[in-house]
Amino acid sequence: MYAIVEIQGQQFRVETGKKLYVHYLGDERKEGDSVEFDRVLLVDADGAVRLSPSERPSPAVHSA
Repeated sequence: MYAIVEIQGQQFRVETGKKLYVHYLGDERKEGDSVEFDRVLLVDADGAVRLSPSERPSPAVHSA
């Protein structure tokens, strides 16, 4: 399973258990902190692809 998320105007492919490097997220964040990204553009769950329509809230992706 993977998702395409938008973070600070850039799109990233994220997967469970994988690390992702993103640019500066603000002074209140430290490396290793949990972060939630709510701009999920696409989710692929074992071949079942789902797009997030803009007229309804999209799912969120959480980091660990």
